[in-house]
Amino acid sequence: MRFGVLGPLTVSGSPDEADIRAAKQRLLLAMLLTRPGQPVSVDRLAEALWNGEPPADVSRSVAWHVHKLRKVIGAQRVQRISDGYLIDLTDDAFDARDFESLYRAGCRDTDPARAAGSLAEGLALWRGPAFGDLADLGAVREEATRLDAMRLMALERRVDVDLELGRHADLIGELTVMLGEHPASETIRAQLMLSLYRCGRQADALRIYREGRRLLRDDYGMDPGTRLRRLEQAILRNDPELDPPPVDPAAPARAERAVPEAADQPSPPDTTDQPVPAELPADLGSFTGRAAEVARLESLVRKETVVIPVITGIGGAGKSTLSVHIAHRLAAEFPDGQLYVNLRGADPAARPVEPAAVLARFLRSLGVGAPAESPDAAELSARFRSATTDKRLLILLDDARDADQVRPLLPSGGSCRVIVTSRSSLATLNGALPLRLGPLPAPEASQMLWRLLGECAADDATVAEIARLCGHLPLALSVAAARLRRQPRQPAARLAERLSAERDRLSVLRLEDKDVRASFRVSYLDLDDPAAERMFRLLGLHAGAEVSLPVAAALADLPMLDTEDLLETLVDACLLECREPERYRGHDLLRLFARELLSDNDSDAERRAAEVRMARCYLSLARHALEVRGADLNPGTDPRIAAQFRSEMAKRVALNPPTPRPPVGFGSGAEARRWVDREFGNLLALMRNPGAATAEAAALPATVLPLLIRRDRVARMREPLLWAADLADRDGDPSARFHAHYDLGNILSRHNAALAADHYAEAGRAAGDARDPEWEAMAQVHRAEALVRCGCAARAIDILRACVKATRESGDPVGESGAWIGLAAAHRQLDERERALDDLRRAVTVAREGGHDFHHAEALDALAQMYIADGRAAEALPLNANALQLVEAMDLADTNVHAVYLWTAGEALEALGRDVDARVCRLRALEILKALRVITPAEALDLAEARRPHRPRALSL
Repeated sequence: MRFGVLGPLTVSGSPDEADIRAAKQRLLLAMLLTRPGQPVSVDRLAEALWNGEPPADVSRSVAWHVHKLRKVIGAQRVQRISDGYLIDLTDDAFDARDFESLYRAGCRDTDPARAAGSLAEGLALWRGPAFGDLADLGAVREEATRLDAMRLMALERRVDVDLELGRHADLIGELTVMLGEHPASETIRAQLMLSLYRCGRQADALRIYREGRRLLRDDYGMDPGTRLRRLEQAILRNDPELDPPPVDPAAPARAERAVPEAADQPSPPDTTDQPVPAELPADLGSFTGRAAEVARLESLVRKETVVIPVITGIGGAGKSTLSVHIAHRLAAEFPDGQLYVNLRGADPAARPVEPAAVLARFLRSLGVGAPAESPDAAELSARFRSATTDKRLLILLDDARDADQVRPLLPSGGSCRVIVTSRSSLATLNGALPLRLGPLPAPEASQMLWRLLGECAADDATVAEIARLCGHLPLALSVAAARLRRQPRQPAARLAERLSAERDRLSVLRLEDKDVRASFRVSYLDLDDPAAERMFRLLGLHAGAEVSLPVAAALADLPMLDTEDLLETLVDACLLECREPERYRGHDLLRLFARELLSDNDSDAERRAAEVRMARCYLSLARHALEVRGADLNPGTDPRIAAQFRSEMAKRVALNPPTPRPPVGFGSGAEARRWVDREFGNLLALMRNPGAATAEAAALPATVLPLLIRRDRVARMREPLLWAADLADRDGDPSARFHAHYDLGNILSRHNAALAADHYAEAGRAAGDARDPEWEAMAQVHRAEALVRCGCAARAIDILRACVKATRESGDPVGESGAWIGLAAAHRQLDERERALDDLRRAVTVAREGGHDFHHAEALDALAQMYIADGRAAEALPLNANALQLVEAMDLADTNVHAVYLWTAGEALEALGRDVDARVCRLRALEILKALRVITPAEALDLAEARRPHRPRALSL
């Protein structure tokens, strides 16, 4: 077997057909490969596998994952040693070990040509940053960093050797790229300067030096090192020591491309009568994009070490089209011809082609011919290997079913190359290197659609919408284009309208022999596992683009370990993608296909039960996040306001229906917020899905809203809250009614104050029904504030005076201080400034004595704003400073409130002539608002550049 860590983690020649895709198996293998032949302790493995939160029975859990890994790579390779495990690679290839050996050989060898060859061979093993997507994990990072650093040293050493051999002209392009990747490397900069100088480009060499000096001074506060400074001086005086060495005419142009002398090579056979097959299908003129994949495949095919690129991916992703395009681009490099066969591994209308039939045809194409007695595939395969041993052929094996179908078709010649397409990664095929193909990027999908449309009338927006509804999948795009070409008079917008109906979309994406649904069905039927098929169907209930392992486990009503196995089976079948541990993404069209299957195969009761389990899982996680957020306040928070905050969070958590313990936990408030940020799209999709109208889904808005920080996300909660309010009004639950209407009032207050006032009034009535005077006072204060925004200050004053009286009698400093702040706003609108100032002073006193930091800070800032307007900026500044201190104490840094108070500070400082300090405060406020998506980057720039910027409307509390 071959193990690879010089790039994404790879294993080829696996004894089991399953590729290593399970997240924990990949991480476990990576951990073991950081120290091959040395034990890694169970504790260290558990720390990595569970991110510092291992399960109770660590040894058993690690042993279970080791068992799963052994099934894939062989039990003998992973050994239990004392209190840990080691991986034994004695009989296997390991690219990191090979690279280090070649690097040391290149450094020791005194012959420059041989040294360059060793170094180039070692560097050719690299496929990307060490350990790929696992490199950032703490347990792997140290080894990945060491290998990446060694790669850079090998590159620098190989360039030094090439310079000794007089290859400076060949190095300029490569060194320019290397310097862009490592701008602080003085070695690479010196090598590029020397190469440019030797090519007669003295001015460019000195420019590279000046750029490096500026970079080092600006970014690191230091001057170039001795080597660079001496090289600059030598270039300036045209030092003869910099001249290139004499070129040995017998030396090869580049070590890695060295070939034996012509006299040492065997004479080529006489091929004048042998046919040169050219069997590739036509390259499509509509081929679009895939630049990265094209470059990667060309690089793999041109590698001196034989690898077999396996283009895999979802049905309809364009695997065959890409492979044919690549083969045509490379055809000229294979003078003995190109062989092609469609193996029909995923063709619903035909059986997979037998290897013997393919070999017989290949032999005829090469002018050999198969014997008349029809030998078996093994003999034909041997004949094929003999026929290709001295040829340079390109062989394209399209739509392979599995490794067994491909293995007999591989040539023996080291100069032949094979490209395979398959819906399987062919992990057990020696030398196979999978390249997973996904949908096209949106711009490339639109470009492809334009190319296919020809003369059909359409506009950019409609084409982009059709491409989006096709999921940017090439097969779907080709069907959509064919429909438009067949009816050129039909407006493209009509097709977009038909595709927008999810129920009919897959039917629309079928025309003659092109059928997206049929393409998906092949992969589904190939699962041949009822549990995996059920898992795929249930994922159709998940409306979001990405599903986590705990939610998938809830959908399937299975333990997470069993669910992970099923999800990885779907990944292997290209019905799901796993881009990071325990998170899975399905294509939009595949999700529609899963829903169709669910409707056809599962009862309404089963579907409904799965929806309830999913919503309950999300609700339990959201409530846990809310609890953790309440428990993880800033240590400096006033105990009274902390208790009040936790009480409010507890009331939201206690809303009906009750939920079980969450499947996973959050260690801190920051982690809980990160979970909400990550899952917000899924939560919103669930809350907006009328088909998932469960009590759990209805309780989500009141739970999720307090966890949101970005205002653009808060605004998107309006629709779910309206739905939750309707359900609460219908069911008559006063607590649910209060939170739904109160939260709606908060969302609407900035944009539709009159409607917000109505919702606050309804929230007040619900609080009265719940016999909760604090809730009732809070709703009435906010209702009055909304009325002030509507210009109904007189009406608001009556409500607020009643609130002051009621809250004072009930001993509610929170409600009373809020009422005084509201009264100040109303009196200010009526131009009764002295009354407004008196109201704010009372609010400060009540809030401070009652321990309500939020109202205390709000009143202080409002008072500071009035002082600034009255020309009393010197008195305003300490009030504002106090408000900012309270913000820090309440753990509200970088929130909208923080931005408000920073802007006030800027206004006070500007009034005092401290323009520089004022600008610093305003810029910080704008950065916060921009991060919260309250204002756009363009608006922030306009305000930042204004000489006397106005207070943004977004800062109105």
